[in-house]
Amino acid sequence: MNLFSTIGCLLMGCLLVWGCGSPPEFPNEPKIEFESITYKPKANNNFGSSDTLTISINFQDGDGDLGLDGGEFSDPYQPYFFFDKTKGEWVPNIPADPEKINDPNDYNACDYYIDENGSGDTLRVQLNKRHYNIIVQFFMDSGSGDFQEFDIRRDLGPYSCGTFDGRFFRLNADKKGRAMEGVLKYNMTSNVGFDAYFQAFRLILKVHILDRAGNESNTVETPAFTLNEITI
Repeated sequence: MNLFSTIGCLLMGCLLVWGCGSPPEFPNEPKIEFESITYKPKANNNFGSSDTLTISINFQDGDGDLGLDGGEFSDPYQPYFFFDKTKGEWVPNIPADPEKINDPNDYNACDYYIDENGSGDTLRVQLNKRHYNIIVQFFMDSGSGDFQEFDIRRDLGPYSCGTFDGRFFRLNADKKGRAMEGVLKYNMTSNVGFDAYFQAFRLILKVHILDRAGNESNTVETPAFTLNEITI
């Protein structure tokens, strides 16, 4: 069970798609800049509501190759790679001779997949970084002044593989390659509550995005903050 759930959405404050005329010359690899971060706690701790942490970034991309459609889960955007014992390599689909796990309790939930629609076996996997196109890392200061990464997937225990990585949809609706720039506002929601884990600590978030070809942007980071300091 994931203790956190994520929702990524795009609010286009100033999305510009350049067509005819003299478009700006941006590199094909996306470039981003940090703009803002805000926190909105659930209203009066209402049951069923969620806290929302929103990060806004400015972006530029030379060929408009940004965004994933909701149903894109096949190679190269599949969630996992499976180890093919016959070939001795990781492959995007379950192979005829996969590496099986006898006791899932020896692994983190991120490291295995249960083939419920096939053999029923528990198979060893690697997560595919191209399954998501916005990657968020949390760094926490527990009081020493030294920010250490809090890995959402692994630091919440072996039975959780939750993440705040996510997807934003295709920005270039006609799918033609052309320059674009704008603002991404990415919402991260928590049903349990961010306060439960981070209220007493200062945080820094690091973010980068990927385009459809797998090119990674630069990484930006927020200033250090507490939830109280960015609450709206």
